[in-house]
Amino acid sequence: MIYNDLEQDIINKAGKELSNEIDFHVLADLYLQEGWTEVNLPRPPREKDDIRSWCASHSITYYGRGQRWMFEKQKDAVFFSLRWA
Repeated sequence: MIYNDLEQDIINKAGKELSNEIDFHVLADLYLQEGWTEVNLPRPPREKDDIRSWCASHSITYYGRGQRWMFEKQKDAVFFSLRWA
């Protein structure tokens, strides 16, 4: 089947997003096995850049995407939950 450029771009973008999502969950599970603490937000945040800036300003080591966020230190996960959940 031959796709036009727009169709191919859409297929490529969807494939990349799926790949990124799978990679995220694999790494998140590895972090959990290493003792990190998980926080699940009730809904995906609209302010992802604000969350990243907030974590950086508080020197918090995190890994997050959508509703699922992992923290190296449990106290940081609690602090995050109080601010963003």
